Amino acid sequence: MRTRKKRLCSVLCMLSLASITTPAQTIYVHVEQEGKPLEQLGTAEFDVSTDSQPCVEFVDGKAVMTINGNRVASLPMSSNGTLVIEHQIPETVTNINKVTKNPSAEHPYVTLYSPFQFKVPWGCEAFVPKYDPNNDVLLLNASTQAIPGAIVPPETPLVVSGTEAVDFEITAQHPTCTLQSELSGSSLKIHPSDGQTIFTFGIGKNGSNKGKYGFYRYTGTTLNPGLCYLVYNPIENFVNAILLSHTTTTGIAPTLLNDYRTQHAKYIENGRVIIRKDNKRYYINGQEAK
Repeated sequence: MRTRKKRLCSVLCMLSLASITTPAQTIYVHVEQEGKPLEQLGTAEFDVSTDSQPCVEFVDGKAVMTINGNRVASLPMSSNGTLVIEHQIPETVTNINKVTKNPSAEHPYVTLYSPFQFKVPWGCEAFVPKYDPNNDVLLLNASTQAIPGAIVPPETPLVVSGTEAVDFEITAQHPTCTLQSELSGSSLKIHPSDGQTIFTFGIGKNGSNKGKYGFYRYTGTTLNPGLCYLVYNPIENFVNAILLSHTTTTGIAPTLLNDYRTQHAKYIENGRVIIRKDNKRYYINGQEAK
């Protein structure tokens, strides 16, 4: 009952902003589950005014927050989750208006799923993957890339590639990325539905897939918030892994991202990203691979 009341109070608080007479206010939005903040999702800071028409509505089983008609946050009304809206910054909050992801040279891929709208940063590659059923791979390429500076709508599953920590800025700007992901994700800790075959992100431990990044069959009981997974519905033969097929059009070194547009191949070798260009091999930081 406490969670239900808290959710209702949060929504009524948000709806009341439409009638305020002060020029502007700042509101803070975060997600809680079982009464505990999910800090890995970040806390959004939105500037609102009498002209911004902030609103929260219940749409298809979700609490959907809009500003100027633009959907900036969305959270399922399930699993004891709460979209909490406050006028003062919570004392324990550390990630204001950002979600930090931590790819590295040793582990260059991570996944991201957010209840908020955000901007893709420089210093990484972000993909809204497509599934290739003929080869059982997820395509990370120019046609599936959310370019740096793109505004990605809430609840868009992403695969992020890079070698260092990057911050995805939460924003109320209108979205510019319209790509549709074939991954799923959750902003809450959930149990998979009965009968679903779930693949979660990881790296192969043995056999022909050893050292390869992709989505592997999951046998656990819960899925964690802020991450992506794949609901697998085989047409014919069942596979044990859906690997990543990664080719890009960005540059070798971060300083070249704005200028370099020639396509090259990227793959994993001994746990590190290797880029092939002009018959030479480079690490993602631009250093030539020996």
